Amino acid sequence: FFVACELTMHPELKGLPVIVGGDKGIAVAMSKEAKSIGVTRGMPVFQIKKLFPQVVILSHHFDLYHDISNRMFNILLSYFAVVEEYSIDECFALVDPSEIKYYGGEKRLLTELKKDIEQTLGVTYSLGLARTKALAKQASKLEKPNGLVMLLSEEDEIHALKKTPIEDVWGIGRKTVPSLHRLGIKTAYDFVNFSDAKIARDFSKPILILKKELGGEQILEVENNIDPR
Repeated sequence: FFVACELTMHPELKGLPVIVGGDKGIAVAMSKEAKSIGVTRGMPVFQIKKLFPQVVILSHHFDLYHDISNRMFNILLSYFAVVEEYSIDECFALVDPSEIKYYGGEKRLLTELKKDIEQTLGVTYSLGLARTKALAKQASKLEKPNGLVMLLSEEDEIHALKKTPIEDVWGIGRKTVPSLHRLGIKTAYDFVNFSDAKIARDFSKPILILKKELGGEQILEVENNIDPR
């Protein structure tokens, strides 16, 4: 997100390997081009300069990031009544059936929203639509950095869960992954189909909630925490 914001000020850098973090001494954010050549989050800048001299190194401009973030949330509020700000570059929105009907279907609604965000702000976002927060989050991760994925059927959900390694599941920490692997859980699909009782016995309550959410049981609410002013 930080790189995308910087590119609105430096469009000539689009398509090049770019990182943000020169003022911090490490790569805090990077473009997909930088990732593809081997730059990783947290890599020291001196190392990047030595190994990847073609990388463009930029400093942070937090005022810019907050401005674009606020404008993005205002766009969402023009579409949806309930929007939860989750972080500077991420949110959840509750899509009402009337809004889907007004736009003529889920795809037309999300396509219009995506176009509005990109044309207004000059940045791209990945959007995911599903019947629970956890499923929507996983949908948004499937085609990053500029995807639009809708899980509208059980078949869609199964396909998405099978494509998602357990270490890529939102809410599963690095320390939890080895324990799940030992149980034979390699994908989100394996996780959803594992015994509730065993997950409840061996893991914390949020892990069980996450399992149920990925299975289509809505537990986590979208919290309307944005001040309309």
